[in-house]
Amino acid sequence: MTSIRGQLQKRLGPPIAILVVVSVAALYLYVRHVLDKDFDATLAAKARAVAAGVRWDDERPFELVSPDTASEEFSPDKHAEYFQIRRSDGSSALRSSSLKSADLPPLAAKPDKTAFSDVALPDGRAGREVVIRFVPMRDPDDVAIPVSTTSPDVQMTLTVAQGRHALDEPLAVLLTSLAIGSAVFIAGALLIVIMAVRRSLQPLEAMAKAAASDPADAAGQPFPVAGMPRELAPICQYLNELVGRLQTAFQRERRFTADVAHELRTPIAELRAITEVALNYPATAAENSETLSDALAISRHMESVVTTLLALARCHAGRPSIAMESVDLTAMVQKFWHTMAEQAVKNRLTVQFDMAQPAIVESNPTLLAGVVSNLLSNAASYCPPGGRITCRIQQAADATMMEVSNTAESLTADDLAHMFEPFWRKDPARSSGSQSGLGLALAQAYCSVLGATIIAEMPESNVIRMVFRLPTGQARSSDGGAQAPQRA
Repeated sequence: MTSIRGQLQKRLGPPIAILVVVSVAALYLYVRHVLDKDFDATLAAKARAVAAGVRWDDERPFELVSPDTASEEFSPDKHAEYFQIRRSDGSSALRSSSLKSADLPPLAAKPDKTAFSDVALPDGRAGREVVIRFVPMRDPDDVAIPVSTTSPDVQMTLTVAQGRHALDEPLAVLLTSLAIGSAVFIAGALLIVIMAVRRSLQPLEAMAKAAASDPADAAGQPFPVAGMPRELAPICQYLNELVGRLQTAFQRERRFTADVAHELRTPIAELRAITEVALNYPATAAENSETLSDALAISRHMESVVTTLLALARCHAGRPSIAMESVDLTAMVQKFWHTMAEQAVKNRLTVQFDMAQPAIVESNPTLLAGVVSNLLSNAASYCPPGGRITCRIQQAADATMMEVSNTAESLTADDLAHMFEPFWRKDPARSSGSQSGLGLALAQAYCSVLGATIIAEMPESNVIRMVFRLPTGQARSSDGGAQAPQRA
């Protein structure tokens, strides 16, 4: 598996090296072309100067009369230059003293055209020659040959050659300089690419390091947002939100596990104590019956806790397929409250109902009953003596709402976020042997299956209100018409 860093370096390094090599080669070829052209122009000018010094004479057919063409550059030495004039039949008519008895390589040239070629000079040096065709100028004192003659015998071929050292040495220096410069440039560019890629990938490495940490133990925002590139900052923000939700879930799971252990530890200890006493101390039939009754009550409480936990687990595992039917919500509230009325009277509670008669909804009776019974039981159990409970059912075209309010002197707005957590209790005063702290959690789970919502709010400082909302286009009153929401 290749890394992003390696892929970037492989994809950037070779193209940069190729681009530099091609650019340097193009520059070298261009400079060489310019120097070759300039060298050839100088060589051609020298050939024309030699041709201009040639005169035609009857007695002396060829004569160099120009002192410039007889300069030292055509004298024999290590940097000698050469020229040779040939007749139309190829025979040599005149040559420079530097040639001695040697000949320059002939080159066929078109009439009135100039031709250049790289050759080996007579002394073994690398050279370059130019070949031109020309007609020697007639001596003014010679009238034997007309001025306009075009005789082949008069048309001559001039070859001028010189060493290439004046051209090759600068080109060699240029090529060496470009090669060294390009190598240094490529090495520097590759180093810059490596450093730039490494620096650019540091944010990803930081994200990878943060992702490798345990989300359950991470504190704050494990993925840094400040200093991140604009493309990565939103990803870090989303990941931080995800980690935050994971942390909350892990904390809830740990707290749930601890609460389950604590909740079952007490009844198990009681059941063990009752059993040990019954085994170690023989009792009468009446005492044994009382012991068994206590054990049965403890077992039922444990069974209730386990059953509720299983129901929660099934709801959290996914939304099961449920059967929907028409249910009278008002009648269901009256039925469950009837079982709690005695406790309300005992605690001197003031109870007020404001409900549609009847309030028909399309729902699952079993799950809806679980929500209603838990809301009413929670209000009746935790409302302090002398407190007040209010239950309202309001229907609209798109939803049915059930509000259950009760006095809650010990609760604050900060506690609302914990109301639906399993086993959560504000303080020991809110605990009772018949309550496991799972009612609201189970009601919320049932709501998720029904497609309903349930929220906790505090309209007043000492009042808590549970709002159960069941969206449905089929909620209806007794006359079949939708009712407008009623405000208390």
